[in-house]
Amino acid sequence: MAQNQRVCSSNHEASRCPASITVGQCSCEPIGARGTSVASNYRSACRARSRAEFIAKIGVLEEEADESAFWLELVVAHKLMQETLVRPLLKEAEELTAIMAASRISASRNLRQSAIANRKSAML
Repeated sequence: MAQNQRVCSSNHEASRCPASITVGQCSCEPIGARGTSVASNYRSACRARSRAEFIAKIGVLEEEADESAFWLELVVAHKLMQETLVRPLLKEAEELTAIMAASRISASRNLRQSAIANRKSAML
């Protein structure tokens, strides 16, 4: 939730950035959408009804966090906001991406191991 608050306050700052940058027609709006999506997808993953659903939702969360990092890198590269404001958010987006990737891998591994264990016990 802390990232949400920082993203929203950074979005206020971003509202002063140009609607497009020289590389293309890239709006600043996706930063807020991705940043808040990370929080809502985390909540959704926590409410998953099965391990498989949890893994799928964590995968979506990983993608959203990575996309947040992408947009923040774009903002820094094109100097659309003060780098000192963006760097902490970028670092957090990268950390969240790494955490979610590790969680997805771990949960997938645990799912496969429990499926194998279940098959063994069913044969006995």
